[in-house]
Amino acid sequence: MKKMISSLLCVVMAAALFAGCGKASSDSEETGDTPSVGDTANDGDDIVRYTLTSTPQIDPGVGSDLGAATVPINLYDPLAQPQKDGSTEPWIATEWDVSEDGKTWTFKLRDDVKFHSGNPLTAADVVYLMQRNLDMGEGFGYLFSSVVEEAKAIDDTTVQFVCSKPTGTFLATLVRLYILDSKLVEENYADGYYGDKGDYVKAFLLENDEGSGPYKVKEYAANSHVLCEKNTEYWAGLDDNTPEEFKAMLCKPGENLVITYDRV
Repeated sequence: MKKMISSLLCVVMAAALFAGCGKASSDSEETGDTPSVGDTANDGDDIVRYTLTSTPQIDPGVGSDLGAATVPINLYDPLAQPQKDGSTEPWIATEWDVSEDGKTWTFKLRDDVKFHSGNPLTAADVVYLMQRNLDMGEGFGYLFSSVVEEAKAIDDTTVQFVCSKPTGTFLATLVRLYILDSKLVEENYADGYYGDKGDYVKAFLLENDEGSGPYKVKEYAANSHVLCEKNTEYWAGLDDNTPEEFKAMLCKPGENLVITYDRV
């Protein structure tokens, strides 16, 4: 199954915003009017544009609004992927077991996933990201902070989470655990409040991504937009009609929130 630029977007935006957009048309094609996003309609071929009430937080450990629910899932891969029917299916994790007391979850990972940097994704990266969520307590970290007591890498393709109590929704929360390239982000710590972790790479991840997803950040402009381009070497493959780029833009005063899709 291909990830056709984020099945999660189909859930949170109630439409296959990027995936399977081959037959979609822009507002201008349907009505003859200029899209309310103005002159962005001709800034590239085969691109999806949509507006948000604020520039999205692309740091997977910080944002938790609509923008953070739509952009990071296209930059990063989670352990499991949500489906339209509400179920949760394997993604980076190929299988999992839970202990009899419901507290210890063990996940087997794919061994063929590479980050945008070319570094391989391993259990150490999953542990790093979980610990970062627990230490920072921001964004979607609240999903894990009251449940996860310990995260550990058993080997390169096995990760284990020890929980404080049995939690029936734990598996579903892992769709928000967006895995970072820990080797690369550790090279970009700045001064901060997290001991030897400095700022926990928050400054760097404000404008850059270090994921393994189907898209990569091409341009970040504060209070304006995030432009992402297709990762042609995506490990899961991409459909032929996957847009070359997508642009999440700040909605200007007086404009309506819109989604456009143009092939110029």
